[in-house]
Amino acid sequence: MLEEKLKQANNAREKRWKKVLLFLVAVLSLGGILAVFFLAVDHAPDIPPSTQVVEKVMPPVLKKQPETTAQLSEFRQEFIGRLQRYEEGLEVAISDANLESWNAGKKQALASLKESAIEAFSAADYASALTKIVQLESEAKETLTERDTLFAEAMAAALKALAADDVTKVELYVTKALLIKPDDQQAQTVARKLNVLPELLDVLKKVNVARIENNNQKEYSLLIKAIKLSPDRQGLQQRRDVLWQSIKEKRFRGLISHALLAVEKQDFNTARSDYKKAKVLYPGRLELRKLNKIITQTSRALQLKELKMQAKKAMANDDWFKAESLYAKAIQDNPLDNELRDGLQLAGKVASLQTDIRKYLEQPERLSSENIFAEAQNTLIQANVFSRNSPTLAQQAVQLKNLLNKVSIKIPVLVKSDNETYILVKGVGKVGKTLSRTIELKAGDYIFEGSRPGYQSKWVRVHLSIDAPSFEVEVICDERI
Repeated sequence: MLEEKLKQANNAREKRWKKVLLFLVAVLSLGGILAVFFLAVDHAPDIPPSTQVVEKVMPPVLKKQPETTAQLSEFRQEFIGRLQRYEEGLEVAISDANLESWNAGKKQALASLKESAIEAFSAADYASALTKIVQLESEAKETLTERDTLFAEAMAAALKALAADDVTKVELYVTKALLIKPDDQQAQTVARKLNVLPELLDVLKKVNVARIENNNQKEYSLLIKAIKLSPDRQGLQQRRDVLWQSIKEKRFRGLISHALLAVEKQDFNTARSDYKKAKVLYPGRLELRKLNKIITQTSRALQLKELKMQAKKAMANDDWFKAESLYAKAIQDNPLDNELRDGLQLAGKVASLQTDIRKYLEQPERLSSENIFAEAQNTLIQANVFSRNSPTLAQQAVQLKNLLNKVSIKIPVLVKSDNETYILVKGVGKVGKTLSRTIELKAGDYIFEGSRPGYQSKWVRVHLSIDAPSFEVEVICDERI
């Protein structure tokens, strides 16, 4: 950049450069030796911190006419170094300082002063050029310091106005701050808060009205809305928390009262629902344990009463199996209830007798067994005892009695053979060898077995129905071994 500017200046002053050309050649020959020394002497920082307070640097007092070539070379080299550092540091900072928005004149003045310094250098007036570049550095630093000071003042005023909810002043000062530093995060944050401040103030007015009216629920809802608009207001959050505790306590007590009323009305679903809602609010409160106990005991008592009524109704309807089931269910939670124990015992006995008699009636042939016949007689005795409680059982007892009487009547069975086959009835007795013989058997299933030396044994299965008047069976072993 510097070389381009020098070329432009050289084109304008071609004649002047021809006069000093030989002199510059001599100076450049000495520049390489002196450069190391003078580059080590740095009279200004590259990019000063934006908040640094910089003392005004007075340009050095230089002689208008350097007395030696060494002094001339020193001024020239120092100018080149300062200009480069200025362009890489202070000039970049000035470019980012947004001067056109808040001090356009200063921006132009700095540009003019830099151009003037370059022109003086182009004219080989190194002392003047060095003086101007030092002045440029000083004024640039002062400008940056002024920017930081103005910004800090504007932000302080904006924050103070924001704390006081003064919309007009906040807008005035934050606008000024953003003109100076448009990309500053704090200023942008204040601007965003300014955007919602009118709505927030309107909500806060409603909050005050609700507080005066002692409407906690409305005030709480408005505070939630206000906190969404301005989350960092601790006072609003504290008031919200205080209100919530009050609202929660009132809601809790209301749920407990409503649940107790529901228990009195035997509306246990509502009572349990209120209990769960109250438990969410205060899980460990003593009132919850008491309420739960009342709900449990009352509902169980009502359930027990209902089960007893249903069981008695089932008995009255002669449905002893249902009655037994209801009593069994009720006694699980009330094992010491004598009424339940007695009811379960009676229902179970009647249901059991009904089941046993039904099996005898469905399979009467089983009664041909002496053991089963004896069991049936015992069942009939018990059924006669309990039949007064159950019409069905009484009817079954009559049917079983008739069945036992029929089974007791023996049926004549004519056994035919060849007088060579030995016959016996398994489980009953011997018939022996015969051509024809009549025996008597009760109704049921029998096996006639025939045997004869040198012949294969023979089995004949016989079913005697209860209503059969007589029966014939032939048993002859006629197949040789």
